[in-house]
Order: sequence, then C-alpha cells, then structure tokens
Amino acid sequence: MSLQNLLMDNRTIWQKNTQHVILNSMLCKSHRYKLLGQNDERLVMVFGKSHAGKTTMILTLMGVKEELLREVSMILRAGIPEGKSSTSTAVIYQRSDDDMFGLREGELSDIKSEDDVLKCSQEEFISNLAGIRNDVERGVRDIARILYIYIPAHYFMQDNDTKSGINILDVPGFETSNTKEKNHTDALLSKYMTVASLCIVVRSFYDINDLRYFTAPNRDDASKLLSGKYIIVTTHSYSPENIAAYFRQPKEARTLSFEEYIRKECDEQFRRIFPNGSPKVFCVDLGESFDELVNNKINDTEDREILREYRNNIMQSIYSCIMEKKGNSLLDWLKELKEDEEFYRVKESEKYSEEYEKKKNKKDRKEAGLQKIRRQLEAINGEIDVFTEQIEQLNNQKKEVLDILMKED
Repeated sequence: MSLQNLLMDNRTIWQKNTQHVILNSMLCKSHRYKLLGQNDERLVMVFGKSHAGKTTMILTLMGVKEELLREVSMILRAGIPEGKSSTSTAVIYQRSDDDMFGLREGELSDIKSEDDVLKCSQEEFISNLAGIRNDVERGVRDIARILYIYIPAHYFMQDNDTKSGINILDVPGFETSNTKEKNHTDALLSKYMTVASLCIVVRSFYDINDLRYFTAPNRDDASKLLSGKYIIVTTHSYSPENIAAYFRQPKEARTLSFEEYIRKECDEQFRRIFPNGSPKVFCVDLGESFDELVNNKINDTEDREILREYRNNIMQSIYSCIMEKKGNSLLDWLKELKEDEEFYRVKESEKYSEEYEKKKNKKDRKEAGLQKIRRQLEAINGEIDVFTEQIEQLNNQKKEVLDILMKED
C-alpha cells in the first residue's frame, strides 16, 4: 500500500470515528443521522427522471471514449427499447481491469471488494442484466443489493485512471409507469439519497421549472437543493435558437465566450426559479443530442472544438466538485447535520403541531357532543319532572274521586 493510500485510509477511519462520537453524544437522533454515520465520502448518487441523460453523464464522467458512448449505452440497455428506462436497479459502474464485462452484487459496504466478479462475454452480460430486470419487475429484487457493473477497459480513455477513485450510484428514473419498478426505485432513492455524500440531480433543461416543486423520496424538498448536498446538471441545455444566435455571429464580434454565454442564459433561468439563491448548476449537452449538434448542426471546425472544449470543461468541473466534496467530507457532514437538525426540527414541529390540532379538534368535537347530550338530558329530565307532576295530579284526582264514591256508599 502506498503512503498516499495509507494516509487516506487513516483519514477515513478518523472521520468515521469522529462521526460516531458526535452521533452518540446527541440527545435526539433522527432516523437519518444513523444513516449519515454510514456515509461513504466517495459515493455520489445520480437522481432524475428517465431519459434525462443520467447514465450517459456517468459514463462521460468516468472517461468512456466519446465515440463509444452510444455502443456502451446500448449494451447496458440489455435489449430494452429506446424510450424506456435502461437502468433497472441500483448500479455502480466500474472500469474493468481487462477487456471483459463483469458483474458483482454486494452491499454498499462492499464497494472496495472485487471478490466474486462474474467475468462474462457481451452476450452473457446482456442476458444477466435482463434477468436482473426481470427480478425487479417480479418484485423480488433486494434494495440492499447493489449491482456493480464492470465495463471493459478498452472503452475508456487511456489517461483516465485518476477518475477511478469515485463511485457513482445510478438508479432508475423516478417517474416510471411500472408499479413494481416504481416501488423498487422509490425504496432505492429513499435509502441511498441519505447516505450519499453528494446527490447529482440530472434534469433536462426543458424541465427545470419543476425543480421549484422538488420533493425527494427521503423528504428533502427544494430548499435542500441550495445546500452542499446537491448539485444540478442540466442536459439538452442548448436550444437550436441559442446555438444559432451565438455561432452565426462572426468570431471577432462575439463579446462573450460560449461558456459565458451559456452561463448567462442558465443563471437567468435559475434566478427566476430560485429568486432567493440559486443551487450549484452545471449546464451541458451529452450523448446523441451533443453528437447531432456537433456533427450536423455546426459546420465550422473551430466552433465544433469550442463545443467539445466547453463540454469537457463542464465535466471536469463536476468531477472537481465531487473531489472537493470528498476532501471536505467531515466538514460537509457537520454542515449537513446542522442543516438536517434544523430541517427536521421544523418538520417534526409541524408534524406535532398538526397532530395537536387534530387531537384538539377531536377533543373539542367530543366536548361539543357531550354538551349536546347534557342539554338533551336536561330537557328529558325537565319533561320527566312535568310528567311526574302530571301523574301526581292524576293520582290526587283519582283519590278525590274514590273518596267521594266511598262517602256516597
């Protein structure tokens, strides 16, 4: 083991011990705090709708060659038609040490293990993935079991070894129409969004208005998007109008770089959605839509390179954000703990206030019912008193009549 890895492991152990000391000293522990103690500083989770480009972003971030992205994506679909979600369960993609595909199932705690990797051909790999999807659709897939997918080394850029130290958890799109798949997905999101050190919300730029109503299965709402726990990556971020408006200008007339131009457009849209502060946002285009743009929409070679350079810079910025989170994991954890404490204090306060109001209203209704019953009893007692008096009068009249009859006899 190298000195760097030894120091990294020692730092991780120290951070874990510190987390447990803090958690054990707290008087009130949310159910999330226990899971936060299991937080893996390198685990990044990608969350979003189906077809938003989550898997493509992960593969790009991992360093899969641009010209092989579509091939890898189609293999990972395992025969699922385009238009349907290709990811069926919790997946962590890893670079294989050879040119074979590989599969391994394990817990999140097994993230470093490479034992029991099933090496297989492409055909066997696709068949195995299809079987796993079938388990999900039959409702028998255990959410605690993560599928580790090993992608052959030849799909990756040769200089990309430095990016193998992060683990990106891919999950199915959260708006699937398949009921059993939806239940499985919601359970995955609720479990792993909590323990991830960073959640990347991937959303098509055309759907960003929905973010103001953001609600995650783990109860995080739109306000949490402003915390360090989340970043937002928008895909399909360049409209044909924006691209045309920028690149039809002569190069010498462009007052903004393409990055500045897109950032300006993006900031304006997000300020409208989040007027009190914007989350950390990265606007990019990837996969087939990017290929279509570069190969068929832009004719100038230099302009094509501008687009590629911008795409690469954004992906590097996302990677740097992940690594920054990794380096400051304990500080971020403490910050998140404080944010969660306030967040759940408000939530619990609202919950108990609501329960108090319900019970108070129930008590008031019962007391009103009792008052009504008391009034009815009083009315009945009044009627009984009247009847009793009338009976007594009748008895007196009867006695008088009998006395008169006896005197006449």
